[in-house]
Amino acid sequence: MRDRLTPLERLDLDCVHGAGRKVTLHICGKTNKIWKDMVDTGADCLSIDNRIDLAEACREVGGAVRLMGNVDPSDVMLLGTPDTVREAVRRCVRQAGRAPKGLVVASGCSLPTETPFDNIHAMVDAVREIGFPLGETN
Repeated sequence: MRDRLTPLERLDLDCVHGAGRKVTLHICGKTNKIWKDMVDTGADCLSIDNRIDLAEACREVGGAVRLMGNVDPSDVMLLGTPDTVREAVRRCVRQAGRAPKGLVVASGCSLPTETPFDNIHAMVDAVREIGFPLGETN
């Protein structure tokens, strides 16, 4: 797919990499049929929508690129409680926490602006509680 990028897209990606920065690619929805194409863009990280099985993404492309995701931004982050957020974080880590290129725990898409700060703090706190590297209990 990298060959299918327009010259401007290729320039943008090369410019970001040339500045010593990493590129994260997010496409909303069920992207499992194009994961390999997404990897081929040269992105360093794939942000996986919450509608996708993170364990499947880990098996399919986790050895090629870092994964990011995929806590539900609406049902969990916006409407959930700190406890449901913590459980969703633990689920993500169980599914992809041992991905060869790594996992960034994040929401599966943009957070609604009304997301309670307590839920955002719960996500960060849950990641801190789990820690890294993962032990046998994580």
